[in-house]
Amino acid sequence: MLARVLRGTWVAVLTIGPVACNQAPHDAPLAGDDTARALSQAAAASGAARFSDTASGVRFALPFEGIHAAVEHYDASLPAEKIRHSITLDALGSRLVRVDVWDNPRQLPLQAWFDTYLSFTVTNGATAEHRLAGKSRVDAIIVDQPRSPQSEARRLAVFALGSQVVRVTCFDADDTRSVETFDRVLASFEREGAR
Repeated sequence: MLARVLRGTWVAVLTIGPVACNQAPHDAPLAGDDTARALSQAAAASGAARFSDTASGVRFALPFEGIHAAVEHYDASLPAEKIRHSITLDALGSRLVRVDVWDNPRQLPLQAWFDTYLSFTVTNGATAEHRLAGKSRVDAIIVDQPRSPQSEARRLAVFALGSQVVRVTCFDADDTRSVETFDRVLASFEREGAR
């Protein structure tokens, strides 16, 4: 289903797996929605669940079928420090992982970009380390945030691909399905087409 939520913001919700993705006839098509739908149907037939979205320029594998993806595309005229695309993955009513994509028009190196825009994520006992991520094995900053009275334990991975910076967030680092989804998305992440 596709719905225009705010000026310049589109949201698409689809299911990766055996349930077909439906789009109401009055909804305007979203770039990437047809690709995501086709991959969802192919994944159901082959048993290999994958997500792809041409508007955000990303694709990745999923660990199991039945994951719902809510896709949001934001106004491109916003400043570079604002998120351009978000993909939230959930299953059985639980949020598992969120993928956020920023443009990086100044081509800042990963550490400089992280220090400028996301350094606030490394506070109150959080730890950060560098590891490799994605199919192209790029440098990633992994942040582990401990559980607090207000929040589940979180794990973030931040890495650059071309002119974009990506953050993959595991909503609950103590939940097996969330961690499995995070690990699978992170290991298989790649750019969709040339951007």
